[in-house]
Amino acid sequence: YRSYGVEAVRLAFDVAVGQRPVVPDGAPSAVAFCYQILPPVGDWRLASWGSVAGLVDRSDILSVVLTAAPGDRVDWREGTQGAIGVIEGAVERPEAVLTAVHAIERTIADQVVFSPA
Repeated sequence: YRSYGVEAVRLAFDVAVGQRPVVPDGAPSAVAFCYQILPPVGDWRLASWGSVAGLVDRSDILSVVLTAAPGDRVDWREGTQGAIGVIEGAVERPEAVLTAVHAIERTIADQVVFSPA
């Protein structure tokens, strides 16, 4: 939705009821991305998020949802199902996604603390 202004679920409903979905022509207005925060390899507990939630103050970050709480045991073996947070953003150009991701990863490396489980 954030790139083209089209809701994918709405398109799926149209197809499901036999209607032809309407998709606007033209280029996207933004490049949207979703970054999942996964725990490190090993047996860990989340000790602290630090200031990760503050990433939402960046103009290229739309939301920060942290799904694990300090003290929670985290398991890297669960893959994306074991994500402990999700950060969504939107930028004007595809190459700007990399800039945003680098900022996210620096913040996570500097702020998120894990302790042995």
